[in-house]
Amino acid sequence: MMRILSLLTAAAFSLNAATIEARYAISFWVIGQVGSATLKLQRDAGRYRIEANATLQGVAALLAHHHSEYFQSEGHIDAAGRLVPERYRVLRTMDDYRREQLYRFGPSGILRAQHEKMRVTLRRFDAASMRYVTTTRPAERRSFQLEPYRADNDLLTLYFNVRQQLATLAPEHSLTFNAAGAGRGKVHIERTLLPYRYRVQLDQDIFRSAHGEMAIETDEAFYVKSAILKDVLLFGDLKVEREWLKKSP
Repeated sequence: MMRILSLLTAAAFSLNAATIEARYAISFWVIGQVGSATLKLQRDAGRYRIEANATLQGVAALLAHHHSEYFQSEGHIDAAGRLVPERYRVLRTMDDYRREQLYRFGPSGILRAQHEKMRVTLRRFDAASMRYVTTTRPAERRSFQLEPYRADNDLLTLYFNVRQQLATLAPEHSLTFNAAGAGRGKVHIERTLLPYRYRVQLDQDIFRSAHGEMAIETDEAFYVKSAILKDVLLFGDLKVEREWLKKSP
C-alpha cells in the first residue's frame, strides 16, 4: 500500500543487479488477502528509476473507495553508488478523487507541485420547484510549495542509501533521516530487541493509516520479508508479506 511501498524498500535490495523486482501480498487478519504491492528498481548508464505500486481488491477496494497509490523516483547514481533523486512522484487515486504530487530537487531546495482532481457536491434552492437541488461537478486545485526542510533522499531512495547504518544500528537505538514525501520530511527508525525487526514512523497518512507507523522484518541480507501497517481506517492492522523477489543483470 502506499505509500507503504516507500518503506518496503527499506534495506531491501543490494545494488548489484541492474533490475530488481519484488511482489508483496497485502492482507487483513479477518478478510485475508485484500491487495498487492510491487516494487521495481532499474539502473542503466549511471541513472536509476524506482517504481512502486499498491492496489486493493474485492471488498477492501469497495470499502476504501478503490484506493490505489503509485510512487516513482528518478535520478542519477554518484561515484559512491548512492542514488541521488532528481524527481519524486506520488499519485493517489480513489473514487472521484486524484492527487498527484511532484517533488523536484534543486540547489534552492525541494519544490513540491500538487494537482488534485475531484467531484464536488453543490446544493441550491430551486425557486421554480420550491425545493433544494443537489448537483455534482468536477473541480481542480493546484498548489506549489518550497518544502521547509532539505533532504538528500525521497522515501524510495532512502534505504538504498542508508543500508549500512541500519545494519549496524544497535538494539533499542534509533535514527532519524530526512526524506521528501515523509511527514515534515522526517523518517524515524528504531531497531527492536528482536533480530532484523524495526519500528518505522513516517508521521503521515499512509493508505489512510493514522500515523504511518510500521513494523518491518527483514531477512539476514536485509531484504524485507514482511511489514505491518498500524491502524488503517476500516481495517485495523494490515500485513504485507513478500511473495517473491528476483534480480536480473
